[in-house]
Amino acid sequence: MNYTIICLKNDSLYLSYYILISGIFNNSLYKSSETELKFMTNMDEYLTVENGIHYDSSKLNSWIIYKDMNALYSVPDAEIGYTLEVDLEIPVHLHDYFADYPLVLEKQIVLEDWLSLYNERLVQNKNVEGGKYLSEEKLVQTLFTKKNYVVYYQALQTYIKFGIKVTKIHDTLKFQ
Repeated sequence: MNYTIICLKNDSLYLSYYILISGIFNNSLYKSSETELKFMTNMDEYLTVENGIHYDSSKLNSWIIYKDMNALYSVPDAEIGYTLEVDLEIPVHLHDYFADYPLVLEKQIVLEDWLSLYNERLVQNKNVEGGKYLSEEKLVQTLFTKKNYVVYYQALQTYIKFGIKVTKIHDTLKFQ
């Protein structure tokens, strides 16, 4: 089924209102979880979550419009919340299911041999950087194993619900 129709039917989300698909995912996730979003007022919570941000804020010139800020403004429903550092694995039998939109975003260097033919032509035809591809870190969605991934526990629960496996827990931060 067409992804546009699925988003409209399941979540009443119009894809034409979004610049990037990551915004659609976040809105769909929040709608389906029925979580009330609140402003974060505790500095310790903020700093914990800031460690889990998957973009490079040190770059002055950024061409990414959307920034992945996992649960930056959420306050836990319960009195206690958790942020975890984990290793995640997406089982092979789920790769087709997540082919259109992998759940877990991460910063990663995009290698030139990962480019599709379309993107290769863009680099050559637009004469970007003299027709040469520059490998740099981007926010990407892949089905690769995630190592030392920092995630808020409610997002992790959603990943597990969809069949993503936690292979190792490195660290857990408990907060009120």
